Amino acid sequence: MPIAFDPDARLWICFPDDRDKPNRVEFAVKPFTMRTAQRWRERMRELAEDKRPDDQIRADVLAELGKVIVGWRNAGDAADIEDILTDAEFYQLAWAIVDWASVAESDLKKSALPLRSAGAASAETAPAEPAATSPAS
Repeated sequence: MPIAFDPDARLWICFPDDRDKPNRVEFAVKPFTMRTAQRWRERMRELAEDKRPDDQIRADVLAELGKVIVGWRNAGDAADIEDILTDAEFYQLAWAIVDWASVAESDLKKSALPLRSAGAASAETAPAEPAATSPAS
């Protein structure tokens, strides 16, 4: 099943510089489909070019993050994302969240795969079959 169809699926992301830290702050995000990732990037570009006052843009970015971030861990008793991040981190997270979620999804899928023994073939051999073609219209 595609991960985006699982209503309980969560990807844990963190800032790349923090990946090796044992108690890093991590954010739980909903998986992005290709379309939602495209829409997210378009929306962030729109907000980056927006000419409104900063507090209004910040409120819109915060609202967008609220749609995809469903929690966090290792952030003490912080009840709000604004109690966790600096301004620079806030915008960095908003801009990079799709890419970081892709990395987290890849890591999640890799960790779920069974380990191969050192001498095992990298792929199973399948019998060759002729390719199916659709009738010409």
